[in-house]
This record gives sequence, structure tokens and C-alpha cells, in this order.
Amino acid sequence: MSTAEPVLWGVFSAGGKGVQAWIDCAYRPRPAMANGNRIDLSDGDHEVSLFAALCGVLPPNGHVMVSCEGKDHEETYRALRVQVPPVATRLGAALFRAGFRGGFKNWYFAEGGWEGPVKLQANKPRDAAHEVLTAKQTEAELREYLARPISALYPDADARSRDRGRLILSLLA
Repeated sequence: MSTAEPVLWGVFSAGGKGVQAWIDCAYRPRPAMANGNRIDLSDGDHEVSLFAALCGVLPPNGHVMVSCEGKDHEETYRALRVQVPPVATRLGAALFRAGFRGGFKNWYFAEGGWEGPVKLQANKPRDAAHEVLTAKQTEAELREYLARPISALYPDADARSRDRGRLILSLLA
């Protein structure tokens, strides 16, 4: 299967001098095919498989930053705006399922605006102990989030994020 437009594009750094390896990318979950129709990679496990391949390229403690502005990531962007934990957003949950279990960060203001759009950063754990520690932190963050009332600003995005948050809690159990 080939698409008429890129699905993923960005920059890779192998790191060095105290900086871990990273990938900074944009991702189009619904690319156009040659016939003009669109496919939806977020259905099923296609998206998770794509991010698992990126996870496999990075060494322990590396990270990926995925742009989450624009029509393709509207739900993730809205969820982040109402303080949904990044791991419970649509994009964050896919990255978590792909193996990024070392913590998440919402780059709402990417270093003064010089580093591009809003991004969701997902980290690989340094080692097994770091993964256990991050799992405990993620569990606490999700339990705190789920105890809050649903946002009036974007209730649909918040409600779907809560479902993903409960799913992630079950995966961590």
C-alpha cells in the first residue's frame, strides 16, 4: 500500500555530548491514496505499529516528539488544552501502546516558538527500574485526572481521553 502524500516526516538525531537520541516529526494519520481516497491509520493497530518502529530505532532514554497541531490531531490538541495527561490523549495512548513507557511531556510552548508547533513528547525508559517508576507516576497522574470533573470546554475530547486513561490503567495493573 502506498500513499500519495507522506505519512510521517521529520528529523532524527543520534544524540551526543549528554543529549539522548531523538526524533522530531509530523504524522498524518489519514493520508490520501493515489486514487484520492483517504485511509485511516488510527483504526486498528497500524498507528501503533508505525510508532513501535520508531521506538525500535531509538536507544533507551531516547524520545520522539510528534507535532499535534492541525486538523489531523485536533482531538489530542483539545485534550491537552484542558489538561488531560498526555498519555491519555489519542496520540499519547498510541505512543504508550507502541512502547514509549518512559514518561510524556506536552510541549505547549516549544522553546519560545522557535522549535515549531505544539508537540507531544514520548520517552523510552532508561531501564526496567525507570519503567516501573514511570508506571507508578503515570498511574497516579491518571487517577488524579479521572477524579476531576469533565471539562466544559471540550467535553467530547475529555470523555474519550478518560476512556483511554482507564484502558492505560488496566494495562499498567
